[in-house]
Amino acid sequence: MVSVIMSIYNEPENWLREAIDSILNQSFKDFEFIIINDNPNRMINDEILEFYKGKDSRILSIKNENNIGLTKSLNKALKMAKGKYVARMDADDISLRHRFKEQVEFLEKNKHLLACGTDIILINENNKELNKKLKTHFTFDAIKNVFPLFNPIYHPTLFIRNKFITENGIRYNENFKYAQDYELVKEIILKGEIVNLESKLLKYRISSSQISNSKIKEQNEYARSTKLSFLKNTYNLNENDFYKIYFILKRLREKNSRNDVALDNSIISLLLSFPFTRKTILNELIRTRISLKLRVKLFLKILNI
Repeated sequence: MVSVIMSIYNEPENWLREAIDSILNQSFKDFEFIIINDNPNRMINDEILEFYKGKDSRILSIKNENNIGLTKSLNKALKMAKGKYVARMDADDISLRHRFKEQVEFLEKNKHLLACGTDIILINENNKELNKKLKTHFTFDAIKNVFPLFNPIYHPTLFIRNKFITENGIRYNENFKYAQDYELVKEIILKGEIVNLESKLLKYRISSSQISNSKIKEQNEYARSTKLSFLKNTYNLNENDFYKIYFILKRLREKNSRNDVALDNSIISLLLSFPFTRKTILNELIRTRISLKLRVKLFLKILNI
């Protein structure tokens, strides 16, 4: 059985219905759908949940007495999960019909993996697919390599073995107001392997109601904390080394960094400070103006990442 966990708050009624319908219409039928209502004063949430609970017994809903936030709501759902797998879902996205089927079959065949995500389709507020090219990282090595830069797992596609969750006390970090998914994926990577399926199995909504620009800085601070912890735990770096690496990785992501002499000098200085620098790769990095993708790849390789 799969335990699907979702928290709802103030999503538009039609989006919420579409999200719930997309789960109930899955071709894989053996699941429980745990929905946490984190907006006790919003009557439409109650009405929608009562309607669907009367329609499908697989839905289990809990109404918080007060608004406790996404992180605590998801942890409440995790504690209730009884399935072999735990699947994430967001109340403004749409899971495609065979999502659970493909993720279950994949993890059944790949016993060494702790979790998997999937590729996605971007949609707007009106369900129109967006013609935006995404760079999804599929293998564990690729995911681990880019993790110090950004979260390579699309959170609402996350599918985890519940045994791993219970045996390791895995929870969303309640000290994180934002980027709690990034922190959770970090815990998975530190203990085992996670990959992304190449199938596009979820429609991911981009909307103006998502995190505001004013809160992006705060979100980035939480994410930076995860990056620091990841590098320290994975590569035994001290804080000074971390900030050197973090600065260069951040600059490498910027489009105007390709002909940045100062950046090249920073890379050279950093690489020379590490005893395990590989001179042949360093020479290649300095000699040529290579693509962003390859520069990041080579840089991480030099650091044995």
